[in-house]
Amino acid sequence: MQQMSKEEVQELVDKTASKAVKDTLTSLGFDTGNPIDIQRNMLYLDSQRRASEAVAKYTRMAVWGAIVTGIISTLGIGITQGIKQLLGP
Repeated sequence: MQQMSKEEVQELVDKTASKAVKDTLTSLGFDTGNPIDIQRNMLYLDSQRRASEAVAKYTRMAVWGAIVTGIISTLGIGITQGIKQLLGP
């Protein structure tokens, strides 16, 4: 049996890995013959992820703002009514 050189093994590994990646992308529905289109899709997905994260951040800020405002308003009303009761009619 003939032994393979390091270069031959590396070439075989590279070809096998390349085919595995290409087959995986094809099975996921990517057109591997058009890498620019795949890159555009990835950029679009990245921009959608960033937009979604920004919306989530501002939503959390709005919710916390409403909670804090509600707490402050409740305390203010309670303090005002307490002072009115202490001072009388």
